[in-house]
Amino acid sequence: MTQAVQIPKAKTLRSFLQPLTGGEDLVTFEGDTWKRWRRIFNPGFSAAHVASLIPGMIEEAEVFKNALVEHATKGDLFYLEHLTLNLTIDIIGRVVMDLKFRSQVQHNAFTAALRRHIVWTSTGFHINPLEYFNVLRPFVQKYNTSVMNHYLTQELPRRYGAMQETTAERNSKRSVIDLALKAYLEEHPTAKGIDADFKEFAMAQIKLFIFAGHNTTSAGAVFTYHLLVKYPEALAKVSRRAHESVRY
Repeated sequence: MTQAVQIPKAKTLRSFLQPLTGGEDLVTFEGDTWKRWRRIFNPGFSAAHVASLIPGMIEEAEVFKNALVEHATKGDLFYLEHLTLNLTIDIIGRVVMDLKFRSQVQHNAFTAALRRHIVWTSTGFHINPLEYFNVLRPFVQKYNTSVMNHYLTQELPRRYGAMQETTAERNSKRSVIDLALKAYLEEHPTAKGIDADFKEFAMAQIKLFIFAGHNTTSAGAVFTYHLLVKYPEALAKVSRRAHESVRY
């Protein structure tokens, strides 16, 4: 967004994200609005903050490892993508909401609804012509969005109340949800609660950030495992390096 002439974002991008975010999100914002919120969210993705999240990432990776060991012990067939999706969405949940979804070990209403929503999301291009006339899609998407919004509607007031209590709490938090609430508090320092418009906006950004990262990361993890199995010599090097790093 530094060029003199800013090219408008594609309409197809807006229509793709609209069922999830309502069309008010960081990806589809333009100009000064985009710049303002990008600047607000920047601290949540700084190198120092991401480094501080590593212990939580390791904790989630340990759960993932235990699941792999369990399947290896049983010798059964399973979908690796299912495990990697739950792993990445749990890690991103810590970054975006500073919250443990625990999708790897139990059902989570928010993450389950998000994954169902992705399955029903249309890119606008289909091999099967009948997909263009799928009358169920908008109703399924509306239901899944309502489940996600209900989950976030319960979480936002709790976090907002915690940030109101102490300045230290407000300044120490850098998750996406906390950065958004901090911006709201700076604009409305005497507000007793979150107004409806901002709540819708905050929920849209949270859903966007969780949606945007987990699927590609999961697919990358699956392909990496595939390559390691395909090339045993590379697997041996990675395994040796891992053992050296943790000093077994």
